Amino acid sequence: MVAIRLAARWSASIWSNPKSLEVASALSTLILIAGAVIEDWPKLKQIGFLTAKWVLFRCNSFERCILKKLILHSVGALLVVFGIAGELVFETRTFIVEDAESTAANIEIGQLKVRARELEQQNLILQEQAGANEKEAEDERLASIKIEESLMWRRLDKKIIESVASKLERFRDSSASVWYDAGDTESHGFAWDIAEALNSAKWNVLAPAGRLAVAQMGIPFGSASVAAETGVDIRSTNGNASKEAAQALVRELNALGFDATLGTTTEPGVLNIVWVNVKTKPRGPQGVPSKANR
Repeated sequence: MVAIRLAARWSASIWSNPKSLEVASALSTLILIAGAVIEDWPKLKQIGFLTAKWVLFRCNSFERCILKKLILHSVGALLVVFGIAGELVFETRTFIVEDAESTAANIEIGQLKVRARELEQQNLILQEQAGANEKEAEDERLASIKIEESLMWRRLDKKIIESVASKLERFRDSSASVWYDAGDTESHGFAWDIAEALNSAKWNVLAPAGRLAVAQMGIPFGSASVAAETGVDIRSTNGNASKEAAQALVRELNALGFDATLGTTTEPGVLNIVWVNVKTKPRGPQGVPSKANR
């Protein structure tokens, strides 16, 4: 029983193996040749013997006549033997050539797979480098935007002026005195923008004026009294209406991204007036951040 199972497995393995089938085909051809030779062996043996004598010039006329007759009577058998032998030779050669071509093709396929993996790895490396370069370019772009924003002057465009005016119009009875540091072109432009917004809000606005600060002598560098003042300093009187108007203006400027502070109130609340002192631009960006940094 075990032998039958082993024989069945062996037969199945041979039946599905191309090389085994080629070998089996060659063996079958050899069996055919052997059968054909055995069947006509006496004639073939005699033909071979007489042919050898004829080649060696030892064959007489009688033997030559017998050789011719034997060949004429054995043409079919000879054709069968030579045909089967040729089939064996050519099938064997075909098998060798196909096996060599298959081996070469498998080697080439393996080399192509290795090359494909190398190209895939190179592609991944290039993608990583491209991603790194893209990130570096994006970082440089954002850094450039930040630098540009830090260098941009404080300004209010028409749309922002209209928005600020609409929110401060409820303090339309207030008065505003706008000042900037004399000689500071940047604070001069920003002061006029604030004045335009307050004027659009129906405030009583005086034209912005420059204020000249006289430096004191003999004060050590870095002391609080000589430190550069930046941003927008907004002050009011002690009156509630003036305080509320000043606080509202500070909130609007802060909401827009500008440094604005509410200064100490010392004036009596007789007049409803707000003082706007535009100082030097602070370091870094001012105003609403750009879309790239949101």
